[in-house]
Amino acid sequence: SSSRAFTLLEPAKTAIKAAVGAPSFEDSADQLHKSLVAAGCRWKSGAGNTDLIITKEDSTEQDETIALAFRVVLEELVVNSNNNVTGGGAIQDSKVVALLDLSLHAAHLGWIPKQLPFMCVHELFEGQTARRCGDAFAYLEQRVNKLKDLLDDTKGDSKFVQAALLRCCNTLMQRLSKSTDLLLCGRVLMFLSHVLPLSEKSGVNLKGEFNKGNVTEYEEELHGEEADRMTAEGTTEKTFKLRSTDEKLDGQMEVSFHLYKTFWGLQRHLHDPSHILTAPPAAAATA
Repeated sequence: SSSRAFTLLEPAKTAIKAAVGAPSFEDSADQLHKSLVAAGCRWKSGAGNTDLIITKEDSTEQDETIALAFRVVLEELVVNSNNNVTGGGAIQDSKVVALLDLSLHAAHLGWIPKQLPFMCVHELFEGQTARRCGDAFAYLEQRVNKLKDLLDDTKGDSKFVQAALLRCCNTLMQRLSKSTDLLLCGRVLMFLSHVLPLSEKSGVNLKGEFNKGNVTEYEEELHGEEADRMTAEGTTEKTFKLRSTDEKLDGQMEVSFHLYKTFWGLQRHLHDPSHILTAPPAAAATA
């Protein structure tokens, strides 16, 4: 009933706050379990009072109450961390990391909805500046295998877990600049490609639509100083090396001009795959 959920909320918050302050993860997980059981939590299987019968309705209400307690405590920790001007963001707070780890542990055991860890990370991102989100995202990268196991272990809840993950990452991507935060954007996409199956609809072009107007412009022939240097060195396009124009690299990085043309030439087929079917046989074979 709703009264039981209200009665359980405060003990659950107290248990979580005490658990995140434990000296080790094993201690915090064990302490959280004992405190939740003492507060009256019970589960049909796994840890808890397995001899007690709990209805599906009560089980759902209990899981959601514990999940709410996690989110409330996380919000308090994030606010306290952000108020600490000398800190490096909430993810630098050991208690925040401990809470995220506990939510992942509880989700694996079925104490809380399996999408809660991603919801907690999403709320962590919401409480951070875009610059600090890079450090917070490292949490997901460091626990990618555990998160992938959580996605793979789900049955009927799979769509809800994947939706929570996509919402978390897509909301972060919308906040990032495509120019100044390009590296973090790439990290997010690489992470999603690793944890989600190839059949995931968000990564499949279901309608087969392509942006044919997205044409990549690149140098197909050498001109100016580069052409003169190739002539002076007596090399060919296959052996001639282009020097990086990036000031940070100071011209120290070189790449084959043939590789440069081949790599960027692929974009002609990637932005419009049907081009392969309509191109002359020689051009298609070259691609």
